Parts: sequence; structure tokens; C-alpha cells
Amino acid sequence: MKKAWNKAKTLISKETGNRVCAVFSMAVILVFVSSAIHASGQAEDSTDPSKGLKAERLDMPAERLQRIDRALQGYVDRNEVAGVVAMIGRYGKIAYRGAFGMADIEAGRPIQTDTIFLITQMTKPVVSVAAMMLYEEGHFRLVDQVSKFIPEFKDMQVLVPEGDSYSLVPAENR
Repeated sequence: MKKAWNKAKTLISKETGNRVCAVFSMAVILVFVSSAIHASGQAEDSTDPSKGLKAERLDMPAERLQRIDRALQGYVDRNEVAGVVAMIGRYGKIAYRGAFGMADIEAGRPIQTDTIFLITQMTKPVVSVAAMMLYEEGHFRLVDQVSKFIPEFKDMQVLVPEGDSYSLVPAENR
């Protein structure tokens, strides 16, 4: 993991100032999913004929996967994104993997399925997905007070206007 992180830092620092390709939020989520599949050691490349797996065996007809290719290539052709990488996992295996466009337009470097992306402003989606997973597993209820999990929120106060000034009063809804 440390080696991969150092490689990512090196690649990101080399691309500082260059135009880095845009990535769809869904593609980012698919990358997280595929990373989890790969990390679990269960990943097999269903698009690589040398592995002997076919997408059809994973209930993914080839003609549907070709539609994904056309759609993603269309985004690149219309200059909506410089490049895009997508991966679909099914039944713990990789059912689809595709890379279209450029990772660095100025350098003329094409994007690869293992291109490392600088992902920013993804805290809310990642935390939201994690919270939904915890909710589904029954770790909390939607009516639970935040102070049950973060004690610092127990004695919340709010500012209430009083003429030209404000005063702190205990919050009614916590």
C-alpha cells in the first residue's frame, strides 16, 4: 500500500500544472468498487481472453458492453472529458473495463485502465455511502441524536437575536 501511495504522489506531482482528465462521479465509484474487489484477491479479468472468463458468463452480454464503449467514447469525441476510465464488477469479478481518451492532452499520453487520478471534493459522496452502509447494517437509526456518537454535540447552543445583540440559548432540537 505504501509503495502504491508513493507512486501516486510521484505521478500526481509530475502532472501538476498539466490538464488532468475529468472523471465522472460514477466512474470514481466504480473505481472504488473495483479496488475493493481487487484488494479482496477475488478479482479476475473477464475481458482478457487469456484468463478464460467471458462477460457473458457474468450475465453481461457483449453487445451491452459495446454500448458502454460507444457512450464513453462519445464523451471523449464531443470533448466533454479528456479521458475516462470505467470498470464494472459483477459477482466478485471484473465484467467490464475500458479506457478512452487522454490522461494528459499536452503530453499526448493516452489514459490507461490503471491511470492514477487526483480525486478532489469526494468527501461528501464517500462519507454518504459509508453512512448509508452503516444504516443498512443497523448501526444507527435516522432519529438518533448526533450526540450519541459525537459527545461534543451534547450541549449545543444557538444564537438568538435580541434587539441589536445576540444571546446563546440551548438548542431545542439536537
